[in-house]
Formats: sequence, structure tokens, C-alpha cells
Amino acid sequence: MKKNNLSLTEKENNEIQFVIDRLPPDPSDKQIKDKLEDLRKFDENLNVEKLFNFIRRRVTTKFSEPLSLIKKSVKENAWVEEAKREGKIEFKRWKILKKELKDSGFPEDGIEKLDLHTDQLLDCLYNPLNSTNEDKFDRRGLVTGQVQSGKTTAYLALASKAFDAGYKCLIVLTGLLESLRVQTNSEADRLITGLDTSTPDIQNYVKIGVGNHPEVKEKYNLAKSITLSQYGYDYRGDPLKRIKGLYESLVPDESEKDPFIIITKKNTKILDNIIEHISKDGETNNNAPVLIIDDESDLASIDTSKDRIEAEEDPTAINKKIRQLLNKLDRKAYVAYSATPYANMLIPTVPSENTNDFGPDLYPSDFLWTLPIPENYLGPGKMFGITANEDGEIESKQSFFPGIITIDDTDEIYH
Repeated sequence: MKKNNLSLTEKENNEIQFVIDRLPPDPSDKQIKDKLEDLRKFDENLNVEKLFNFIRRRVTTKFSEPLSLIKKSVKENAWVEEAKREGKIEFKRWKILKKELKDSGFPEDGIEKLDLHTDQLLDCLYNPLNSTNEDKFDRRGLVTGQVQSGKTTAYLALASKAFDAGYKCLIVLTGLLESLRVQTNSEADRLITGLDTSTPDIQNYVKIGVGNHPEVKEKYNLAKSITLSQYGYDYRGDPLKRIKGLYESLVPDESEKDPFIIITKKNTKILDNIIEHISKDGETNNNAPVLIIDDESDLASIDTSKDRIEAEEDPTAINKKIRQLLNKLDRKAYVAYSATPYANMLIPTVPSENTNDFGPDLYPSDFLWTLPIPENYLGPGKMFGITANEDGEIESKQSFFPGIITIDDTDEIYH
């Protein structure tokens, strides 16, 4: 069984809040430690180092503002704030997830920015609350963020809110490696389902993460995970025995049905399994709202065939399967995530008359988003010390890493 080392006990949470309430704005490390030492006088078992790290992240880490570019027709149909105001969405899953993030030491400013960002991003997805089963929708967008800056948490938070809004299924395309799939499934265990699926003992899953919240009374009242966070449990083999098929699960009229998640690799056989199980006896049950997250979306998902700008006859394998999957679903939102989205932005938008079997390409036609960046994030800008202003002019050349030396003797040549 996995042990979640990120969470705090209720007692530790209370101690952290006690200290934070008595700190000045922008406290120094010494001020935090002094308050913890004062508290240790009343509790000799207080873990000062652990609580210090949590407090420091909460009170000192700030996040940048996200940037966005949204299609006019999408922006004009924003719906989340109105739905919240009218009580149509309560975001119960998000409130539980928010507490788990706080207990894990996620910075307060980061949680606030994530809350706002996911509301705005959900606005870009179609509103399933005001649509009937006959309504078709197809929203496609791109979210970009820095390497290792919290993209997984961001899209799982979006999925949590999407479930509260009425989406029935989350499919995450993780990449090509089983290790990455297992890692992502493990994080979904903690933040979405609340059950540790790393053990083969399906009947005795242990609650973790959001599953430990007092409001979570049943094993599956948050979401079901079809795939497991253990090697070899992708959407093939055993998982196929544990579900009657997506045909029976994608039933939009049965609101009491738990939403479910599939965390899978970009593998043609596995994608074929999903496509096959959406249908039954030649009939497709495709009316339930589905959210598809394409993680590392510039990897394998892009059609790199030679004649892709011309009328498409044979896209590359993974690209074709993803498009066939989307084409099978009548009510879907596809959101691509990438730290290097250049290829996604260069997907040709030339209409093709020969795409009936696999649908249009994956160009993010409805919205573009950048994720907020924590100020303590150590990326290429800080490592190499080169930052630019809005006009592309170099503003700073001060490197975080002392081993990097900036050479300026070429400036006159290139300016």
C-alpha cells in the first residue's frame, strides 16, 4: 500500500493555522521557526522541520497571473458563475480536493489561483447542465505550463469541477510509458477517487487523499477508477473484466451513476479498446459528456505524416486513434496540456473532405491558456538568468546558477 507522505494530521493542521494566524505579512524563516519553537514548549513531540516546510510554502509562495486567448463565441457563453450563483453547481468534489491540497502544503495563493483558473477554464468547456442528450458539442483547447510546475494537479482539479458540473467520464492520455501512466493514476487516486488502487485487492482499497475527508462516506461516491495505479493495469486485460463496457457506463440520464476515470497510455491497441467499448452491437452510446485530457500533447498526438496539409488519407497512428475516439463521442471536450506546445499551435487547420472516419485534427480552436507559475519555480529563466519584457527585449541576465557566465560580445552583431 502506498503511504501518503504529503498529508497532515488534523492536529498538525491546527498547529500550522495557529502559527500562521500569529505571523506578520511576508514573514522571515526566523520568525516562522521562532513561533514553532514557542509552540513546541506546549508539545515536545512537535515536528518543527515538517511544519516549517508546510508553513513556508503556504505563506511565502506567490503565483503569476494566467494568460488566455479565448474564441469570442466561447467567451460570450460563459456559464460557471451564473450556475454557482443559482446553486446549480456546488463543487462538492472541488471543496474536498481543495482541503487535500491545503493539507498537503499547497500554497494558499496557489489554491486561490487554481480555483479561479479552473472556473475560467471550465467556462471554456461546454455547459452540460443546460444541454439535452441530443445536443452535440465539441470543445478543443490547449493549456501550457512550465516543466514540473503542477500541470497534473491543474487538470485533475479541472476534472473534479467538471464532474460536479455533470461530466460523466475523464480520459487522460498520459504519454507512451507505463511508469508515467502509473504515476498519473496514483495522483488521481489521491485527488479524484480517494482510493489507493496500487493493490490488486480490489474489494479492500484503502482510502487516501480526498477519500479521508469526513464527507466521503462511501467507497465510490467521488469517482470510480477503471484503470489502476499498478503496472499492467491499463485499459486492457483485467480492467476489461471489471467493467461491462463503456456502453453501459456512458448513460447520461442516470445522474446517480458515479463518474469514472480512465488513465491510459497513447497506445493504438488500448485506444482501440476504448473506441470499441463505446459501441455495442453496432450501436454507439455516446451522449454522456466526456472530458479528454491529452497530457504531453505534443508527444505522439501530433500528425507528422508527410502530406498532412493536403486532404488527409492516412494520419499517423496515435493521432488517428485520438481523433477516432473524439469522433465517436457526441458531447466531448478535449484539452491538450504541454510545456512545449509549438507543434500543437502549428497543426494545420486546412479542412479535409476525407476525415469522416477519424474526424478533424486536434488544433486547439476554442481556447489557449497558460498556467500560473509559482514565484519560487526554478525554470530556465532563473537557471540561465535571461528574462525578456513584452517587446521581447532582454531585461535581465542574472543567473541563479553561479556556473553560468553570460557572454555579451555578440550583442552588437544581433542588434
